[in-house]
Amino acid sequence: MAQSWPLAVVQRSNHGPWRVTLMYNGYLCDTVLEPARQGRVHSINASETTLRPAVVRRVVPDLLGAGCSLQALDLGSASLRCRTEQLYNSWAVTFGEAAVCSAVLRTLYLNLCKLSGPLPELRLPALQVLDLSNNQWTGGLEPLRGCTSLFWLEVSGNFLTGSLEPLRGCTALEELSATRNRLTGDLEPLRCRTAVKELRLANNELTGGLGPLRSCTSLQWLELGHNQLTGGLEPLTLGAARRWLRLSWKAIS
Repeated sequence: MAQSWPLAVVQRSNHGPWRVTLMYNGYLCDTVLEPARQGRVHSINASETTLRPAVVRRVVPDLLGAGCSLQALDLGSASLRCRTEQLYNSWAVTFGEAAVCSAVLRTLYLNLCKLSGPLPELRLPALQVLDLSNNQWTGGLEPLRGCTSLFWLEVSGNFLTGSLEPLRGCTALEELSATRNRLTGDLEPLRCRTAVKELRLANNELTGGLGPLRSCTSLQWLELGHNQLTGGLEPLTLGAARRWLRLSWKAIS
């Protein structure tokens, strides 16, 4: 794949000097990782590409680890080749054991990457956008506790279990999509989320009523079909901003 290196001015004064960083869109290789490690690359889009095992093993320490300066990484639909050459490998087998602890990463796409097993612990306090959808993740959402700045989270199409409790600290969350998992528990962790606009939680095993959503006054899109929720719809009648509430079959019993 041809490499593309568009320039983006990220900071300048009226008379210079200007500080310029590179945003890379194309095949991820050593020639990209090195300047990224040196803080000269702002954003990398390597979606729908095939990465060599040696490059994959450098992703975390060079791009997502302590001291890294990358702000956006898109590996959506990328083929993450690893030593086992099997589909749906765990995070540790694919990326190694290095800690994911960047202080500045804001956007991370790892959707459709054929990853499995428990979610890795993501100590990413600046992360705002996270897409882990359509893999085969298992276990709970506890590894996301450190992503306290999230406002957009997509984890649909996995085998995640447990409750929404680990997201209680994500108070800036505006959009949450976790359809087609095996999540349990009630909606209590979503109480007092005045910023939340979209909730897609259909096709899980959630229980309880809609009372915790009463204070979600910005809610505009709600999908709760195919759960085990009970009670009436009264808590949803107070928000004037609501436009589309999808409560399909088996949403409320």
